[in-house]
Amino acid sequence: VLAEGTEIQGTLKVTDYCRIHGRLVGDLVGAPGSRVVLGEAGLIEGKLEVDTVWIDGCVRGDIRATTRVSIS
Repeated sequence: VLAEGTEIQGTLKVTDYCRIHGRLVGDLVGAPGSRVVLGEAGLIEGKLEVDTVWIDGCVRGDIRATTRVSIS
């Protein structure tokens, strides 16, 4: 979990499940079967490559999901 008000710079690698409520400046890369939830306050500035992603926040970059993308 990346909490609201937290910022990370660099590449974040996910093997299973991750929730982002803060800011990631860099790429988020997931292993096969990876699931990511981007909360309303979440921001990713970089590419997002995972298996399944649910987006309530903001992505400033390319999104690539092999199974599912859900944007609300």
